[in-house]
Amino acid sequence: MERIIEVDVRDIFQNKSTEMIHIKGRAPFEAPCYRLGSDIIWGATAMILSELEEILIP
Repeated sequence: MERIIEVDVRDIFQNKSTEMIHIKGRAPFEAPCYRLGSDIIWGATAMILSELEEILIP
């Protein structure tokens, strides 16, 4: 299900964690994710947010 989650950017950065990603035929790897209540932002969106965080909060 697709939807838009509106949240203060500071709330996103305070809820960063990492998850081990398992893709068939590839070695597992650790990737950033952001937990907002019952929602999890992951994948390309989480990678973009992680890069943004590095720029905004050195």
